[in-house]
Amino acid sequence: VQRVLKYPLLLKELVSLTDQESEEHYHLTEALKAMEKVANHINEMQKIYEDYGTVFDQLVAEQSGTEKEVTELSMGELLMHSTVSWLNPFLSLGKARKDLELTVFVFKRAVILVYKENCKLKKKLPSNSRPAHNSTDLDPFKFRWLIPISAPQVRLGNPAGTENNSIWELIHTESEIEGGQK
Repeated sequence: VQRVLKYPLLLKELVSLTDQESEEHYHLTEALKAMEKVANHINEMQKIYEDYGTVFDQLVAEQSGTEKEVTELSMGELLMHSTVSWLNPFLSLGKARKDLELTVFVFKRAVILVYKENCKLKKKLPSNSRPAHNSTDLDPFKFRWLIPISAPQVRLGNPAGTENNSIWELIHTESEIEGGQK
């Protein structure tokens, strides 16, 4: 992975050394664009794992029952992630329940829902006005949930090029209720 992240630098150097009118320059420029997309994707997956990896691991470990439905979650199995508006948050999340944003991660074998409290609000309070915190107060993840799934399908509903607000639909294609095989 580390080597792949260096390819854009190598390609930039090669692009700068070729004649701008040449076919090689065109192909190197296209390769550079593609490798920059790959590097951005790798960096994004690393950032997600740094921010949420411990939560993913905890949720997998906390599954009850004799057989765990999800034994591990790999970033390579992440199909989609997005921030969504949580329309009916739990009362236990406090008075600021309006317009809470929930982060949804869709993996090949699980959907994970996470509500992470905005830590910036707590940092603004002077230290002497803050009540004593117990260990649960220090955890910024106030809600986390793992839903095992066996056959997810994600359909994008966005017109091409509209990435800011995304519309997508998560479909569970196998259901005992609807006659599917489980």
